[in-house]
Parts: sequence; structure tokens; C-alpha cells
Amino acid sequence: MNLGGNIYEDKKNRRNHTFHSDRASGCRIVYLAGRALYLVGSIVVFAVGMVFLLDPEFVTALFPIIFGVVIMLNGALNIWQAVTLKKEEKNWLSHFLLAVLTFGLGIFIFANPFQTIQVLLKAIGVILMFDGISNIWTAAKIG
Repeated sequence: MNLGGNIYEDKKNRRNHTFHSDRASGCRIVYLAGRALYLVGSIVVFAVGMVFLLDPEFVTALFPIIFGVVIMLNGALNIWQAVTLKKEEKNWLSHFLLAVLTFGLGIFIFANPFQTIQVLLKAIGVILMFDGISNIWTAAKIG
């Protein structure tokens, strides 16, 4: 009778041994995949840096397009959230309208990248002028 118990324990030990072996090989695979992903990511970052260095005009032209896509995706997510809110909240329509506006602005930015840069530069100019005036006003009040 004891012999049967030993066989069961041997099977159990083999199963546990196999489980630990599978776990170790799985960890090794994840580790190697992580290292490979890190290497690929590093190469991509290096290539992007080269593009920034060698062709800054391309990057400048590409920036508003990427920005427009990000705003469109954010608007689409906000629309989905507003529709979800419809079930729970009475004032879901204001969320929905703001989300549609955000999505529309993303489309406008994506469709008009050069106008977007001009508007952005003008907005930066106005902000810098305001900053300069507020600094002068603060300096006059202090000194």
C-alpha cells in the first residue's frame, strides 16, 4: 500500500516540477521579449532623433497632423463616454456637444496643418505679450 502512495507523490512531484519548469521558461521568454522590445524601441527612438536632426521641416509639418489625430481620438473617446453617461445622467447632452466640438477641432487641425501652426504661433505671441506686460506691471507695483 505504501508503494501506491509513493507513486502518487512521484506524480505530484513531477507535475510540480513541470509546472515550475514551465514557469521558469515562461519568465525567460517574457524577459527575452522585453529585451527585444527594448532594443527595437531604442532603434526607433534613435531613428526618430535622426529625422529630427536631419529634416526638422518634416517634423514641423508632421506635428500638427499628429496633434490633430490625437485630438480626434480624444474627441471620439469623449463621445463614447457621453453616450455612456446618457444612461446615468440627465445632463449628458452638454458632455456630448463638447465631445463633438473636440472631435471637430481635431478634424480641422488634421485637415489644415499649416493654418494650425500659424494660429498656434499667433497664440504663443499673444501669450508672450501678455506675460511681458504682466511682468512690467508687477515690476512697477513692486519697485
